[in-house]
Parts: sequence; C-alpha cells; structure tokens
Amino acid sequence: MSATVAHTSTPDLGKSAAWYAKRGWPVVPVHYPDGERCSCGNVACNRVAKHPCLPNGVHGATVELDTVAGWWASSRPWNVGLSTGFAFWVLDVDGDSGKASMAEVEKRHGRVPSTVTADTGGGGLHLLWRVPAGGTVGCRVGVLQGVDVRGSGGYIVAPPSLHASGKRYAWHRGLGPHQVAIAEAPGWLLNLAQGRGNGHGSGHGSGKRTSWGEAFRAAVPNGERNQAVAQRAGYLLRLGMDRDVATELLIGWSRTHLQPPLHDSEIRRTVGSIATREGRRVK
Repeated sequence: MSATVAHTSTPDLGKSAAWYAKRGWPVVPVHYPDGERCSCGNVACNRVAKHPCLPNGVHGATVELDTVAGWWASSRPWNVGLSTGFAFWVLDVDGDSGKASMAEVEKRHGRVPSTVTADTGGGGLHLLWRVPAGGTVGCRVGVLQGVDVRGSGGYIVAPPSLHASGKRYAWHRGLGPHQVAIAEAPGWLLNLAQGRGNGHGSGHGSGKRTSWGEAFRAAVPNGERNQAVAQRAGYLLRLGMDRDVATELLIGWSRTHLQPPLHDSEIRRTVGSIATREGRRVK
C-alpha cells in the first residue's frame, strides 16, 4: 500500500480541473488553505481546504468545460474536487491506521489489484475503482478502521490540490489516471464497500453494522429525537457534506420522520455542535 509520490512544483489547478472534466469526471471547486485558515473565511472552520465553495456543494459538480474554466478564471486558487459514484468510487484510506487495516485485510483476501491511486496531503490514499455495471456504491464511513468509502453523493479532493498541511495531493508514480486504467474491485472489497461485509468474516466489532438507508427511514421515538439528529449529523459531516446542506436535509427529515418534529433552530444548534466536536478528520 505504498508508492513513490510525484509532485508538481507549479501546478495549474484550472488546467487539471479541465483535464478531469474532459475525461468525464464531474468537477467541483473546493476551498483552499489561506494562511492558517480556510478560504471560506470561517475562523472556526473544521474542514480547512476540504469542502466545496459552491452553495449546493458537490451537487454543483459538472463536466461542462466553460463552467469549469469560469470557476478557475478568477485569481482564487480553488482546490479541485471530483464527484464520486459516477465515473468511479473511492476507497479513502486514512494515514497509518487505514493502511494498517488494509494490510490486515489483505492478509486474508490477497493484495488488491493495482488501480488509479492518489496520495493525499495528510499521508492517506485514495484508491479509485470502477462502479459495478448495473450497480451503485454509496458513501460509507468506517468500513474498516481508518477506511471510508466515497461513492454516490460524495467527493474527494484531487491532485494537485493543496492540503492544509502545506503538501499537495499527487498521483502515485505509475498509478495516475493517464498511466493505468481504473480497476474493477475484487468481490470481497466490493462487498465491503456496499455494506455486505467488513473484511473480518464477522460483524464490525460484535454488533451488526448500521444500514444508514434504513436508519434514515426508521421511526424515532419521541425521547430519542435529539440523539437521532446528532447521530445523522455526524454521519453526514463525516461524508464531507457542507454543514448548511446537512442542516437543511435534517430539517426536512425531521419534518417528515419525527413526531413531533424538532424546531429548526434546535437542529441548527445540534449540527453546529456536532460540526465543532467532530473536528473533521484532515487527510
């Protein structure tokens, strides 16, 4: 799970964004480090250089070249985000803990095949995989310790974007999208990504893994409304969803699934509190 990283000394972010768009990979502009802060201007931002700058977040991603050129025509050096789940899904391996988890699971199943791979600015890896024909892969947090899945509705920050650490995201030498094809994930890995296993042959820990599709549809007892909102807020924020978008989604969810619904102001406070407490993992 290691490789030499190729760095670009003076990257042209707009040119890179256009190159991705020409490949059919939906692109979205992402905030960048501005000194010790995030370019979003929020001094309390806990997702520095990690969240889209568009009002509708990743939902504004496009392959339309004129739109992409317009975003990077300004003097602001937006990072480059790639929407996931359409052209590919991503195994997001976080630093040493994620690499250790992958090494352990590969002892049981064998090494994963070579595929397009990026090194994140925080020491992690992004492994890109083909979306299965006729199927989908969603976003899942913690499929293994330090390993998440970015699929439908998610995104990754792509090379040569600048990480808050001061390092740049980079394609591994020999494993860039201009060098190798995106591989098909082995069956065991696809099962893991789709929530049909956890790589251990038993439950993650001792309990059954939560299906978030079921969790969002399930009825919530009156006494558990606040806890339910907090849990779902943490899930959405860990997927990289914009805080305001997560808030609006949970307000809508509360109105249709909670009896009685929580006040909008209470949901906003809860999401704000969770966003601060989560301290979004910087990769």
